[in-house]
Amino acid sequence: MFNTLRKVFICWSIAIIFTQLNNEYVCSEHIYTSPIGNHSNCGSKPNVSQWNKYNFPNPQNDIQLDYCGRNCKASWICDPDRILSQDEADSLEDTINRTVQDFFCNCSSCPNGLGFYSISVGVVRQIGNDNINLSDIDELGSEFADHLRLQKWKFSPCDIDVVVVLSQKDRLIWVSIGNTVIQNLSSSFECRIRNETYSMLQSGLYGEALIYVVKEVGELLSIGGRALSYKWYTQEAQGLPSEALIAGIVVFVVLFVYATFMVRKDLKKTREKENPSLRKKKRKYFLKSRKERKRLADERERLAKIDIEKTTEVTTEQHSTDELSIDLSERAKFIIEEPNYSPCVTITVTNVDGTSKDFEEHAL
Repeated sequence: MFNTLRKVFICWSIAIIFTQLNNEYVCSEHIYTSPIGNHSNCGSKPNVSQWNKYNFPNPQNDIQLDYCGRNCKASWICDPDRILSQDEADSLEDTINRTVQDFFCNCSSCPNGLGFYSISVGVVRQIGNDNINLSDIDELGSEFADHLRLQKWKFSPCDIDVVVVLSQKDRLIWVSIGNTVIQNLSSSFECRIRNETYSMLQSGLYGEALIYVVKEVGELLSIGGRALSYKWYTQEAQGLPSEALIAGIVVFVVLFVYATFMVRKDLKKTREKENPSLRKKKRKYFLKSRKERKRLADERERLAKIDIEKTTEVTTEQHSTDELSIDLSERAKFIIEEPNYSPCVTITVTNVDGTSKDFEEHAL
């Protein structure tokens, strides 16, 4: 029994821990990163010739060797080639934190149903190589940004994140937007961003261009974010359960039923193990019941035979009596004689066919 309970508890704890790890970036509160880091134990710059969507580091996890150029601290910016200066990166980090601090939406995957938007930035030296034309570079950049948001980083379980990718040599910016955020952004948002940051990128003002993009995203989120937060507030105020709560209740009920079944099964095995005679007694009782049922069936059969024999005897007696009885349905003539010297009468019955029969005298 205790082994089963321990297994159920361990599975439940693991599920909760993994859920918390997946939601830790956008649930409960937004993570603020400080521009001041500990430089004493920070590793050197990684030696990678060119970054791609598969080996690009995670600014929240890959901090031991300073892969993202943020002095070995968790950040929303990953600049492994150190294209941005420290002042530009710190200013961009501060802009990201101030932009998303007041924007939240209804997120069923979060424990309390409340999720915060996240904006993260990736900076690379070049997308692809010099032999690729502009249209192919644009497609590779879009795939790069989408891969970071959906596969590599996955900062949001509710699709409420925005990933911005800048390529220094290509002088281009790509924006990957979650499905929940895209309903608040116009379809021409990326084109407008490219047009307005074109001169900055051509002038090498990469930090300024990224800060501008983050502010523009914040302006658009300010309308949709507050609207979504109001819907979340009214839903909670009305007492409506969130999808996460319903799913949690269903999982709890299923695990409870399973645990109850396993506990009862273990208790039964434990009792039979401690007292092996239980199973034998049960078998003997079953055999005794079968014998008893057979005896009762034989008894019923014997009683049925007795009833049949009695019925046959009664029928035979009835037939013999009928032979001596008078058929009153036939026409007959009755003559009653009463002698003067006797208190009895004599009854003579003459049938239609002329036969007659005298009955013995009976006292009146």
